[in-house]
Amino acid sequence: MSLRPRLSMCVLLASLCMCAPALDLTLEGSGTASTETPNPVWLALDMRAVHELKDFSFLWDVSVSGDGHYGGLFGGSSPFGNATVMVREGGLLWHSGRFNISAGRLAMHDEVDSPYSLFMSSRGNAALNVLFRYEDDRFFFSDRWVALNYNSVDTAWPDRSAVIKNYGMKFGDLRVGFQDALVFTDKALLDWNTSPPTGGSRTPVFDPNYFFNPAPGILLQYAATSADAPWQTNPALNDNTVLGFFAVLNKGDMAYDAQILIDDINTNRFVHPNSFQNPDKIAWGLGASMHTDHGLFGLNTAGATKYTFEPAYDGSGNTDYGYTFYPDTQFMLRGVPTAIDPESTYLGYLHGENNLAFMASWNSLPGRLSGKANLEFTISGSKSPANPWGALLVYSDGGQGTKFLNDAVLEKKLVLGGRTEFLMGDWLFYADAMVGWVWNRLKLTSVTNDQQTTEPDHLMGVDRINGIPIYYPSSESSPIGSLTLGVKLLLK
Repeated sequence: MSLRPRLSMCVLLASLCMCAPALDLTLEGSGTASTETPNPVWLALDMRAVHELKDFSFLWDVSVSGDGHYGGLFGGSSPFGNATVMVREGGLLWHSGRFNISAGRLAMHDEVDSPYSLFMSSRGNAALNVLFRYEDDRFFFSDRWVALNYNSVDTAWPDRSAVIKNYGMKFGDLRVGFQDALVFTDKALLDWNTSPPTGGSRTPVFDPNYFFNPAPGILLQYAATSADAPWQTNPALNDNTVLGFFAVLNKGDMAYDAQILIDDINTNRFVHPNSFQNPDKIAWGLGASMHTDHGLFGLNTAGATKYTFEPAYDGSGNTDYGYTFYPDTQFMLRGVPTAIDPESTYLGYLHGENNLAFMASWNSLPGRLSGKANLEFTISGSKSPANPWGALLVYSDGGQGTKFLNDAVLEKKLVLGGRTEFLMGDWLFYADAMVGWVWNRLKLTSVTNDQQTTEPDHLMGVDRINGIPIYYPSSESSPIGSLTLGVKLLLK
């Protein structure tokens, strides 16, 4: 072999090595004791891999958990037992200058970095989604499509998606913005006043006009329903838009944020004060934080009126467009109907509707030994994230006027939580702890009112009106607590 081919081969190998994606692999193991999980003591394993190549990266994260919340691999009949195996995240990400594009099952976060963010839950829930984001010195914009649920084993669940957009401007230390979200399904409501009933469905659940058109969703929704136009969409489609505003101010060591989400405002109080008063459906959040020599201290509060994140029933059927990941409050676990944790199903504000929350928090300064703590107090009334108008068939049956924590019994919860981390080389040791008390704990309860029996037969079991259980404050009060000890190893 001549010298030139050898040199060419060396250059090629060197180029491949320089361009090969870097791999960061994180292994994690933990053990937990908790009063809040089906299994009081359980183990978890997690493996996360991140591959990076210049502006491009892709990641995947697989976990095995024995908490008992969900079923086991292969239905629990395998040698793995009832441990739940989940691909928590997996996706492709590209970042270059002012642009960010990502696609896959990835964690999602709000424009407002708050424990009580309203449009995207502060839990950082992961779902199949596609995100486009642009930001420069004065302007920022993001457009995200989310598959809420699709191809569900429960055939009564329609495929559902959301498109969430953020528009914002920067004025020195101040960021202000407008947010809107559209929730839509793959079905159209049936009109039972015609013979035969008309309506139909649409597929796929991805709507290109909602995602690729940067105009606000509320304009796209109503423009598409223009009467007597060739572009008019099926009038039986019943999508839902929520919108809101936010402001974030960073001034020296202080930071402030405010956010509001609006699904419906009762304008009749101004234009028709003597007529029917529909309920206001709004959520709000306020926060402040301060950097000190002893860490970051924060205060936050948020709340939401009743019905804010629910679907609706308009006499034709369940719209199923609630601001949630799932159109139900329970699923089948080993043949038994089991409650879905409310904070796991809300797409936005983690505590959901009919709630008021307060939190004081502290985060230590970065270092080998670090920690954080928070004290939270929440008050909740009944929640119906999937059953239209709660125990009512339609809001005219008693839903007039704004409702907020007016239940006869309310859940109260006081929780103190904290985390300590110790970094030693590539090893991270941590401990998570939570202790508190819950009064009148929310529990899933079946609806027991006359509307269930007077509902038209052709809707029973099809649109699931009032057949979906509701979270109600109960007579149960008890202490709550958990302790997790874990270790992470980073391999590069």
